[in-house]
Amino acid sequence: MRAGFATSAARAGLGEFKIAAQTRHASLAVLRRYVREGRLFEENLAAEIGL
Repeated sequence: MRAGFATSAARAGLGEFKIAAQTRHASLAVLRRYVREGRLFEENLAAEIGL
């Protein structure tokens, strides 16, 4: 649930510091892992070339 919230907030354009304050992440590096995992398929090259 925490990762989903962080990913949704990042997709909505909220800054890392605001997200970390809400989710209580002590480390931005950990927060970035949560968000990155949620973005794996956002920039899908297969979709971009029509596959």
